[in-house]
Amino acid sequence: MKIVELSKYIKVYSQRVFRLFGMQHRSDIVWKELIKLYKKENWHFGQYDNEKYIRTSFVDENNNDLNFHYQVTADKLVFRGVIATDFNEEKQMTLCYCHHISTIF
Repeated sequence: MKIVELSKYIKVYSQRVFRLFGMQHRSDIVWKELIKLYKKENWHFGQYDNEKYIRTSFVDENNNDLNFHYQVTADKLVFRGVIATDFNEEKQMTLCYCHHISTIF
C-alpha cells in the first residue's frame, strides 16, 4: 500500500472514530453535514449559524410552496414542516365523532 493511500485511509478512519466517540461535538457534526447536503444538492435555503437553524422551501407539482425548518440542538435535530395545506374542519369533526361513537360500541 502506498503512503498516500495509507494516509487517506487513516484520515477517513480517524474521522469515523471521532464521529463515533466525540459525542460532545455531535451537534456540530450534524450541523456541518446538513449544510454540506444542502450545498451539494443546490437547494435554496436560509442558514442561521448562531441558532444552528435552516429554513428552506420547495415547490410541489401543484405549485404550492412547502416550507421546512431544521434546527440542530445539543441532543437532537428538530424538524418542522407543513403536512396539510388545506384543512377541512367539518370533516375533522365528523371523523372525531365517528371515532368517539365507535369506541363507545
